[in-house]
Amino acid sequence: SNELAAAINDLSRVKKIEGKGGGISLAQPAEEISLLNVIEAIEGKIQLNECLISPKLCSRISACAVHLVWKQVQDQMKNTLNANSLASLTVEEKNYNKQIQIRRK
Repeated sequence: SNELAAAINDLSRVKKIEGKGGGISLAQPAEEISLLNVIEAIEGKIQLNECLISPKLCSRISACAVHLVWKQVQDQMKNTLNANSLASLTVEEKNYNKQIQIRRK
């Protein structure tokens, strides 16, 4: 999508090819672009709750039992997204398409 291309371009991960037959291509190997990079380029930093942006935004931070849970969930999600690249998605997509073709036979 245009939004995705613009976001990746903002990260200097896309190079533009001018002229007839032009377009965009990755400026870095797909293995080096994590899903976290892409999502944060489009949506901004991932923050599941205001208290994770800044403790000053929550008056209950010192007495909140769920704060640490939010932090753990956010960290795990970011780690998972960071561990998966655009290249890994293409591999998964190819595997999925093969499975679909086998089921249709």
